[in-house]
Order: sequence, then C-alpha cells, then structure tokens
Amino acid sequence: MRTYTYILVFVAAIAFTTSCKPNTPAVETEDSLIWITKEQYENDSMQTAYPQKMLFETTVNANATVVATPDGRAKIHTALSGTVKNIYCRNGEFVSKNQVLLELAGNEIFDLQKDFVESSAAYKRMKNEYERTKVLYKEKAISEKEFMTTESEYRIAMARHQALKLKVETAGFSVNEIEAGRFYSSYKLRSPINGQITNLTTSVAAFVDTQTELIEIINPAMLQLRLSVFASDVAKVKAGQKLRVKTADADKLYMATIQSVGVAVNEETKTVECYATFNDKESTALMANEFLSCEIVVGQDSVMAIASGAIVKIETGQVVLKLKKHENDVYYFEKTEVVVGRSYNGFTGLQDADTASLILIKGVYNIVL
Repeated sequence: MRTYTYILVFVAAIAFTTSCKPNTPAVETEDSLIWITKEQYENDSMQTAYPQKMLFETTVNANATVVATPDGRAKIHTALSGTVKNIYCRNGEFVSKNQVLLELAGNEIFDLQKDFVESSAAYKRMKNEYERTKVLYKEKAISEKEFMTTESEYRIAMARHQALKLKVETAGFSVNEIEAGRFYSSYKLRSPINGQITNLTTSVAAFVDTQTELIEIINPAMLQLRLSVFASDVAKVKAGQKLRVKTADADKLYMATIQSVGVAVNEETKTVECYATFNDKESTALMANEFLSCEIVVGQDSVMAIASGAIVKIETGQVVLKLKKHENDVYYFEKTEVVVGRSYNGFTGLQDADTASLILIKGVYNIVL
C-alpha cells in the first residue's frame, strides 16, 4: 500500500512539472526554418511588415527658458521723483498701451513746470534781443564782441528752453497749458506696451525716484525661447531650423524656429545662447521664465528601416525573422542576421535591407530562438 502511494505521488509530481513548463511557440525544422502555427500567430498578435524608406531626423537636445522679446517687455521707471498718489493696476492684470498705471505728486513736478515757464520767457526775451542786436551789428552800430555776447546768451537760453520742453513733453504735459499758467498737480505714468503686469513693486504714499523700478510688463503674445546649446553641438545649429518644445510637466509639444545663434560660450555652463520664436499662437499659454526641453532638428535623411521590435540581439549579433512561406496554416520564418544603423521614433535603420521579404515585427520576443 505504501509503495502504491509513492507511485501516485511520483506521477503527480511529473504531471505538475510538465504543466508548468513554458510553451515554446516556435519549432525549428530540419532546414533551419522556424515555424509558427496560425493559432500561435493570432494569439500573440504577431504582425509582419516590409522594410520601408523612412525620414530619419538628426536632432540636438537643449534646455530653454521662455523670455519676452526686447519689444515685448517693459520695465517702468519714473522720469520725475515724487510720492505715489494713486495706483491704477494690479499684478497679473492685462493693460493696454498708453493706459495710466500710476499717478505721482511732488515738488519736482511743480519745479519742472516753473522752470519751463521761466525758460520760455527768458528764451523769448533773448530771441528778441538777439534779433535786435543782429540788425544793429549789420548796421555797424555795435561791436562784434557785443553781438557775439548776445548771440551766445541767446543760444544758451534756447538750449535750456528746448531741453525743458522735451522733459515736459516726456512727462506727458502740454506745453501750451503750462505756458498759459495752468500747471499739472500730478504726473501720470502710462504703459508703453500691451501686456500683463508681472511685478508691481510700489505702494501708495511711497516715495520713488528715477532709479526705482516700479512695474514690469510682459506681453504674452511676444514670447520667445532662449536656448542653452552645448558648445560641442552649436556648430550644427543654424537659423531657420525647426525645433520641438516640451514643457517639464506636460506632453504637449510646441513648434518653434531658430532665429539666431550665439557666438560666445558661457564659461560656467559651457553652453551657447540661441534664440527661437514660436510658430503658433498657442504659445501664449506658456509663461515667462518657464523651463522647457527642446529638440532641434539639425538634419534629415531617408533610411530603409524596420520597427525596432523586429530586431533581436543574440550572442553572435542581431537578427530578424524573415517570412519564407505560409502554407497549411503554418508560418515559416528564417533567422537572418542584419547590420543595424541608428534608431529613431521606434524604428531602426537596416543596412542592405531585403525589401522583398516580410519581417516579423510584433511578437518576436515570444519566440525562443
């Protein structure tokens, strides 16, 4: 009875071992062909394809930062010192060109207008005196020295008047109003561009001078890319080349075009600055100073290629399975060594590719070679 029990256990162990042995979905025939049944082919979702000519790109990777173009960014300073009287904008707000942003008041604003009125009166007086002495000098009623002195004083008065006039106009004041005695009680700062307020640094009642940066404005429609390209790669980069841009936390791609290539290497990063502009309006979704990764397309060429999944590495090299025949619901494949080139976008180039033979491209790794 004990002997019979041992026999049953032994037979059960053999049956269990046999059932757990992995299936070998391919068998080599005598002529070294590998055959696969139709059932195996379909169950493993196998697929064949011919090598095909594909456009392979040569690319250079670079990091980039979104920055505004020089005319798409403005840093607002005051031309006159004073105290902030009113603030008409907020951080993040979109403002239009010439929109009032701040209003300042202070003695310098009044002094400018007073000085301009005085210079205007002095200039008119000296102009009349100059015209009078010029006539007298032509009639030889006065000396040349006296005429030259008057002319010099006239030109000094004219220069001072013109300088103050420009300063008044830069401040947005009307020259005619001031000359008529109607002074402005405050000075208004206006936006020089369309854009969004990104850095409002002042507050009401704060004193500001001409050195203080009050507001930064960036136009989101005028963003560009500042790329950092390694010095070893920069020789491949040319103006007009296309690049794909990807944000750090999203899969969305933006397209851009190289506009300029730098000529100086940053000693710390060993990179060269290049600039690119976006090709579509969707780039307005990006933000200034945002970090991006880029892929610059520096070359393209046609290559005979096959899906990279078709290539299997073995001890002697790399092989593919070529379909030799299909008969009686059996696929017969031949293991063929290949010389591969570079890979791109899920495909690998083949040297001397056999374009007349189908190659197994899916399910290859389920086959025991």
